[in-house]
Amino acid sequence: MSQESKTFEEVREIVFRVKFRYMRITAIDKNGTWFLQVQYEDNDVSSGENKEQHGRKWYISPYATESEIVQTAFKAVLTSQEHIAREWFTYKGRRVFQPHYNVNDLIKLCDEKNLDLRK
Repeated sequence: MSQESKTFEEVREIVFRVKFRYMRITAIDKNGTWFLQVQYEDNDVSSGENKEQHGRKWYISPYATESEIVQTAFKAVLTSQEHIAREWFTYKGRRVFQPHYNVNDLIKLCDEKNLDLRK
């Protein structure tokens, strides 16, 4: 049995019914490709200025079920909350787990093999 595709309006209506605290979850149509995205107002971790923050975009298939769309929204919220925790968590005044490190710099750190292992 094949799943019928949804219209963008149907996807938008499902996403509109998702609520989480101060966050908005919005459906986005980028040239026929659909996404959902978490948005909220918060202080910028670098400048301290209160401004609109955006999570990453999450792809939504036209063939996604209602449950898949809602579960994707839930994953977007969880990922956003983890992102916030990584940005604001500090050790010795540094954001040691922040999510914006350059992946190539992380590779260099891996190559140093300076691990903190139990003996």
